[in-house]
Amino acid sequence: MGFGLMLCGYFILTFMSFGMGEYGFAAYIIGGAVSMMAAGKLYEYKHRFALCVGTSIAYMVLGVYDAVGCLDTLLLWELPLFGKAVSGVMDILRFALELGHTLCLLWAVMELSTAAGVEKIRGGAMRNAILTGVWAVGQVVLVLFPAVAAFEDQTITKIFVLFQLILYLLNTWLLFRAYQLICPEGEETGRDRKPSRFGFVNAIRNKLDEKAERAMTETMEYQAQKAAQKDRKNQKKKQNRR
Repeated sequence: MGFGLMLCGYFILTFMSFGMGEYGFAAYIIGGAVSMMAAGKLYEYKHRFALCVGTSIAYMVLGVYDAVGCLDTLLLWELPLFGKAVSGVMDILRFALELGHTLCLLWAVMELSTAAGVEKIRGGAMRNAILTGVWAVGQVVLVLFPAVAAFEDQTITKIFVLFQLILYLLNTWLLFRAYQLICPEGEETGRDRKPSRFGFVNAIRNKLDEKAERAMTETMEYQAQKAAQKDRKNQKKKQNRR
């Protein structure tokens, strides 16, 4: 469906780019390409993912810019595109892109999960969107008030970095759950896979499958209750008209 690819793309764009430091441009290019392909597949089910296609392409462009900047530093080209003023603007654009990509992704996931009737995914997307807003406000405060960022040996800054990593983890888990619980009509029976050579891996998979099956059952029961309530309301309306 596309959530598996989106999970991989998001992981590369966040955790891998964070860990690679100044060489994160490779993660931007690869992660952007994977996310673009995933969003293109998911666009078939919810057109809101078109926004994710755009932000993924923007990540790829940013990765190319950072790659040229890395070469500029190594080869001493001293290109005007990488001065301090331009670097400050690019940092703002990088922050805006991460915020926009995350919110667009969560928005699209929330709408698709609503249409599919998977309330757990919808609630998780809303929660993560709120936490993303908190993170964004914190980043703005740290930039506008350097004294806050430098307080007690940058303690507050370190706390927000940890908060950012936790947010990455929550979004990664959300996409994994969406991969498990949301599937096209006619594919509800699950995906065939080969058993692992390691017993603990199979045990983890079985537990996750059990949870996914329970969640799917709860979703179907919820949809049946909603349909029954709607039928009762329609019947009452017809009786009142008579």
